[in-house]
Amino acid sequence: MRTSRSVFTGLSFALVTSLAALVACGGAEPTPATPESTSAAASTSATPVASTAATASATPAPVTQEAVVPTPPPAVYKLIAPGADPKTALRYKLASMKDQDGLFDIRMSLQMTIEGKELPAVALPTMRATMHFAALPLTATGDLPLTFEIKNFEVLGDSKLPAEAIKGLKAEVAKANGLKGSSVITPRGQNKEVVFEVPKDVDPKVQQMIESLRQQIADLVVELPEEPVGKGAKWEKSGPLVAGGATVTQTTAFTLVDAKGTTAHLKSDVSQTASAQDINSPSLPPNTRVRLESIESKGTGDNTVDLAKFIGKATAKVTSKSVMKITSGDNAQSMQMLLNIELSTSAKK
Repeated sequence: MRTSRSVFTGLSFALVTSLAALVACGGAEPTPATPESTSAAASTSATPVASTAATASATPAPVTQEAVVPTPPPAVYKLIAPGADPKTALRYKLASMKDQDGLFDIRMSLQMTIEGKELPAVALPTMRATMHFAALPLTATGDLPLTFEIKNFEVLGDSKLPAEAIKGLKAEVAKANGLKGSSVITPRGQNKEVVFEVPKDVDPKVQQMIESLRQQIADLVVELPEEPVGKGAKWEKSGPLVAGGATVTQTTAFTLVDAKGTTAHLKSDVSQTASAQDINSPSLPPNTRVRLESIESKGTGDNTVDLAKFIGKATAKVTSKSVMKITSGDNAQSMQMLLNIELSTSAKK
């Protein structure tokens, strides 16, 4: 697939990871009684904590505070191959960047297996986030401060899910509406800081979504090599992130297909892995414990970066496989989940 990509294409993956984590860890109100009851939850709810979603306001309260969360170790950048001559140092043209709105579409399908019984696949409707990015004056060191806001996070009408499931999903994603924040990026695409403005006494489930978004927005700019590179150059960035109460290791590998002027054509591969761990999620019912046994996610993209703009066009595909054990009281069930994700990004006209 041939597409174009700009600085903030990675936001789609950020939103997907947040929602996928909610589906995996908070979804279906995990009360493991029988495979049949879990099947019913998946087919009628198909969205995490749908029954409690309405308790969170769709718009943050006016009194805000900065999101205070543990900062994971920094990601590690590594140049694999410098590529062919001629070589050039790729840098974002931060002074040329103007305010811009972006559309981020997310489509997911979910297949679960409970205690060896495969449940019917569930196709979720397209979820579309509209975000506004505003560029501020450059700093003395040439970095770009910016602000962002989730203007609208909506669910489109392209699914056969029951009406109640759609209603719950709309309530869940609406929690992100109106969230604002700020960031600072360098000419290489390094993100120095990401701060969200969140309401005081925020719902714990919303705080967890904010943390997932905060960590991944910090990683949504393609970090360019420090060294001059040419056609065929390869580099990667790897590090931990927290999503849905789980800590995973994410590695993104880039290949420079070509570069001309302010345009760089890249191919990318993303992978995520996690060791066995308990999921700490406020979405879980009382006396319920979720043990993540393993997770493996892989994704690909083919994109063109405009070094002078925030947002272009992009598509990508991600497949995630996870194995979990859900315990409620004396009852325990094993669950395998296959999540297929399609992403697209475009500038709003």
